[in-house]
Amino acid sequence: MTQVRSRLLDFVLELKDSLGDVPLTEETLKKEVAKIDATSLFQQAVFGGTTNIFVGNQNLQQLQINVKEGDINTLTQSLTAAGIEAEDIKALKAAITEDEKSGKASLEGQTGSWLMRMLAKAGKGGLKIGSEVASKVLVEALTKYIG
Repeated sequence: MTQVRSRLLDFVLELKDSLGDVPLTEETLKKEVAKIDATSLFQQAVFGGTTNIFVGNQNLQQLQINVKEGDINTLTQSLTAAGIEAEDIKALKAAITEDEKSGKASLEGQTGSWLMRMLAKAGKGGLKIGSEVASKVLVEALTKYIG
């Protein structure tokens, strides 16, 4: 409920900012409101870039991570299936390549930095999956890849 209230408050504040200091006559208010894309404002404020809404008490979202040790193809397929964008996967490949050159086949170095950036991105709503799911999926996929 707190999240819903917060997002609705964000919407109302965005709407207020869009209106600016409009004189409160009915005619001018109608004209100004007609200029605003309230649907878009609502979707951005309430839903953000990506949001999953579950109603009920027995919701289950399941994602299998099928990554083979050292196989970059299965790693990229699993991350793509989890909703990770191609640009982010490309950055991961570059990080892994850099770490392998320096002999760090672990969650340290560039690969670890990539993981931290992705978790921060998930926390800000920048991924198609939530931060809790992202942390589990990303860590599990990378751990299976590394072995």
